[in-house]
Amino acid sequence: MLSLCVNKKIYQSTNIFVTFMKSTKLIIVNPVSGNRDGEKKAFYIASLITDHQDVQIIVTRKPGDAENITYSAIKSGVTEIIICGGDGTIHEVINTVMQESNARYYTKIGIIPAGTCNNFAHDLNLPFNLNNIIDVILKNNIRKVDLANIGYRYYATIATLGFDSDVAQYVKHQLHPSYLQGTSAYLWGLFATLKKYQNHNVKLLGDFGVIEEKIFLVATANTKSYGGNIRIAPTANPTDGILTICTVKALPKKEIIRMVPTIFRGTHIKHPKVDLYKTRELTIESEESLWIWADGEQITKTPAVIKIAPKVLSVICP
Repeated sequence: MLSLCVNKKIYQSTNIFVTFMKSTKLIIVNPVSGNRDGEKKAFYIASLITDHQDVQIIVTRKPGDAENITYSAIKSGVTEIIICGGDGTIHEVINTVMQESNARYYTKIGIIPAGTCNNFAHDLNLPFNLNNIIDVILKNNIRKVDLANIGYRYYATIATLGFDSDVAQYVKHQLHPSYLQGTSAYLWGLFATLKKYQNHNVKLLGDFGVIEEKIFLVATANTKSYGGNIRIAPTANPTDGILTICTVKALPKKEIIRMVPTIFRGTHIKHPKVDLYKTRELTIESEESLWIWADGEQITKTPAVIKIAPKVLSVICP
């Protein structure tokens, strides 16, 4: 693991629990996210903002490192953490911030979009151009945004149940060409999973009432998209204090294949088997225990309760 304090001293550490300085901006880099250029982006940005403030960079090496780094930083008094990675890295950092006593009230999160999936960044209209990112970080404007809570975990984007959870499981754990990322990886997993997928009977309870039906998938959204820009919930907004629920009822597999292109445009919501609901809390029950995934991570099994956590995260935004 590499730690660098630009403009002061360069040093290396193999221990993720390194010494942090309160006055620094901490950049946590996931080097295997996206095009694997996160380190290059982070060092470029750090080199241009050190005239204003010292910067400490730590590069993760394995899942869970971002959580441990964030924990140590918070305990050391660091109040500004910049994430250079995708939705998975954001997931690790925000969960540590939310679970540490009072950390949410004084910790600011910045984002350098560098992941396979950058759905949270897209929904917050964050820049992807490096010079524009630097401008946003230096201006340090704060926007309070929503998260969703499920059990003891929080997520920033979308929780899925049913087919898309199976696709996420396949893409993360099954063999597929390593060069496939984002949309292409999702499509590979989609067709591989669809061959053997079975619909499920579920019961949903929310502000909209009670729904019992056989479903293809349920998406509980804080943002519009997940995966490779799959716009499953085009009306979702991470600052409106409410969850958007998208259900797709059981459909023949041929109909699902025809629907796929419309999901990327968000026009699938016009399909008669697709429904959108708004709620502050959702209870999900199912005949069999089913996995729920969120931010590309396996979270918990049904039954489960998902709640909106309005304006709990401070994000550096334009």
